[in-house]
Amino acid sequence: YTHAARVEQAVDELLNGTPTCQELLAENQRLTRENEELWEAFAESVHFPESKQQQFTVTAASMGLSLSQVLVLQAIVLPASQCRSRATLGRWLTTWAARAAELLRVLDRACQELVVCLCIDEIFLSRKPVLVGVEPQSMAWVIGHKAERRDGLTWQAALSPWWRVEYVVADAGSGLRKGLALVREERQGDSEAPTMEVGLDVFHIKKEALPVMIRMWQKVESVWEKAEAADREVARCRRQGQDARKAAIHAHHAWVAAERAFQEAEKVEAAWRRATALWPRAAKLAASGAGSSVCTIAARAFRDCRCDEEPAGCCAVSRDQLRASRM
Repeated sequence: YTHAARVEQAVDELLNGTPTCQELLAENQRLTRENEELWEAFAESVHFPESKQQQFTVTAASMGLSLSQVLVLQAIVLPASQCRSRATLGRWLTTWAARAAELLRVLDRACQELVVCLCIDEIFLSRKPVLVGVEPQSMAWVIGHKAERRDGLTWQAALSPWWRVEYVVADAGSGLRKGLALVREERQGDSEAPTMEVGLDVFHIKKEALPVMIRMWQKVESVWEKAEAADREVARCRRQGQDARKAAIHAHHAWVAAERAFQEAEKVEAAWRRATALWPRAAKLAASGAGSSVCTIAARAFRDCRCDEEPAGCCAVSRDQLRASRM
């Protein structure tokens, strides 16, 4: 009789379709496990509110990603229902770009007091020029102006605020050079404005030097060929039993001239190698040494070198070849 109530309850539950006690216990255990799994997933989930989404979009765009690429990355982090539209991303970028422009105007004024060396050039976005200026020591991009033209007046307007710049590295673009000349003219009327040196970048300096070196060695080869021709004339006279003294004197002077031209060319090439080897160190000194010219520092360091020393493996081999050709 002690179990009668339980038996009656079990029969009623079975007849009425009410879950049994065992079913309720199993459901409770299932829900407990599901609740634990949900809490674990929540702990590992990424909190990605709208402020973070805006930061993500602006950062990705500043790294060069397009809006389409940002949308693809956004879909990895967020479910499809929470992904923002392309138009929304565009509005975010426009808003933050306007705020950044206000901040950059303040930073530009502060940087204009500090920058003494600039590397400038032009890049193109959709065929429209962008005037670019980089401070070489910090690699800070301090000038970035979209422009309709890249003539002298446009460059003058971009460079004039940077009144403390003492050295500029640039290529030989006509508009760029005209702008630098106009800035120099402006500074001539200001006694407090520093003088501004302008030099080619290393790429263009090497490019300009290459044809000069080629022409120099072509002249040496021409003199050398004349000396070899004089030797052949001496051999011909001796072979034919003729007096070869005059031809021998001519050959001697020809080889003296050839050796002199060869040694002078070697000295020029050795000096060029020393100068190019000094550029990395000179560039560091120029960037931290009150804006001194890289070329000036390299020239000063080159004068301090022992110029009578010959570069290893250069002159010795060449002179051996020269002597061998005379034998």
